[in-house]
Amino acid sequence: MKIACKQNLKFLIFAERQSILNMKNLLIVILFSVFSATIAQVDMEKVLVEMGTATWSLECATELAILEQMEAQGLNFSVINYHLNDPFANQAANIRASYYNMQAVPHPVIGGFSVIPGDYDSYLAAYHQSNGQSSSFTLSSMGHFEDDTLVLNISVDKIFDYESDAISLYIAFTESDIAFDWQGQNVVHHVERTLAPSASGIDLDFSSSNSIEIEERILFDRNWDPANMNLLIFIQNDTSKSILQTQSKLITHFAPLPVHAFFQVEDTMICAESTLQFENHSTGDIEYLRWFFEGGTPEESSDPQPVVYYEEEGIFDVKLVLSNSISNDTNHIDDYIHVKPLPEMTFNLLPEFCHNHIAYELTEGQPEGGQYYGSFVDTGYFHPQSAGIGTHTLFYQYQNPQTLCGDTITQDALVFLCESIQDPIPFDTQNPINISNTGRTIHLSISPFSNIEFKDIQVFNLEGKLLYSSSQFPNSKKNIKFRLNQYNPIILVHVLSNKNLHTFKYKMD
Repeated sequence: MKIACKQNLKFLIFAERQSILNMKNLLIVILFSVFSATIAQVDMEKVLVEMGTATWSLECATELAILEQMEAQGLNFSVINYHLNDPFANQAANIRASYYNMQAVPHPVIGGFSVIPGDYDSYLAAYHQSNGQSSSFTLSSMGHFEDDTLVLNISVDKIFDYESDAISLYIAFTESDIAFDWQGQNVVHHVERTLAPSASGIDLDFSSSNSIEIEERILFDRNWDPANMNLLIFIQNDTSKSILQTQSKLITHFAPLPVHAFFQVEDTMICAESTLQFENHSTGDIEYLRWFFEGGTPEESSDPQPVVYYEEEGIFDVKLVLSNSISNDTNHIDDYIHVKPLPEMTFNLLPEFCHNHIAYELTEGQPEGGQYYGSFVDTGYFHPQSAGIGTHTLFYQYQNPQTLCGDTITQDALVFLCESIQDPIPFDTQNPINISNTGRTIHLSISPFSNIEFKDIQVFNLEGKLLYSSSQFPNSKKNIKFRLNQYNPIILVHVLSNKNLHTFKYKMD
């Protein structure tokens, strides 16, 4: 009996110890499960905002203010704009619009769930709901360009249990800063360009592995600008439409980008002897650039924005060649620049004008119908009296009414002092100043009986060129002399005295 009791007691002690051990193991399992759940899930990388929109809708333009306000607050989100029935619409946008049952625009969707258009609080609540949930999935992507094709490698990892009968991966490409005038705006942003491999997404099946590797090759349209584009990869529960994870990358992350040659000029129809500023709108990571200008100067250039001079009339080609380590492109436009001829013009010789001539009507320019301009020219008349002695340049401008090409030619009008030649001038009350010369030395003297004084002297030739000028004379000086730099058969002498301005035309000995 004693032995049996001892054995029963030992059994009870063992059972109690075993029970305590099992409870400890169970507690460890529970704690481990809770700990695993805490560390296994990850934060959402981005909150996805999808928008049904259209450039014809004023309401869509006002919806931008909400997104700008969210961005100003530093909220972590990416945008895909699905354009419907406008120039940026495509089949992928129509499929996503149908998926969300978008009956009107704007139609905002955040984290896979529709929100109230124009209601900032609705936007904000949906953002925080999506941003606050943990994700059972991680995304990573790498890629490179082969010419215009982006070779994209995506890794999708399920890091925590997630029960769903339908999960899909979507690959979207958006472009921003596209010049376009609409509803008071001049650009459009986040335009969905394509979904790869289709708008229906890629089914994700984790039944055999928690990691899925995907390779996609996406051909970029040459009219897209990869420098302003984004890649968005997101996982979606196709039943609840909840967005489970989103990743966003700039396409510049996959540099070098393929090159595409684009250029334009303000006007391809110009007149001879004109210059053109070529505007280079090429895209990509350009390593080599070369222009070729038929009929232009320079004929070739490596300047990104060249200015080209076209002297002669004709029709000319323009070519731009680009390349880098992964791609090359040539934009060759035949007969791009049309250079029209300038009109044939003449400007016949003008008569000699006297300083006191009245207004003269100009008719020397041919063909008729042009315009005269220049100093002292008014409504086709030249005014010698106002112009004064000297050389004055006149212009004749004419535009061909058929080609609208014009040109301008010039001619000098000569205004002379037309008094008769005096040799030499005697002393009298009318002409109290005597002029004589010895070679190139000019002598001026005032009659001793005159009370006038020298103030200023200027000497010109018949073409109005100033030969001598001085105003430094003592009041008592009655005789002066000065030497000209060169001999002139006839000179014009202006003497300003304290009494009057005296003008003489003098023939030198």
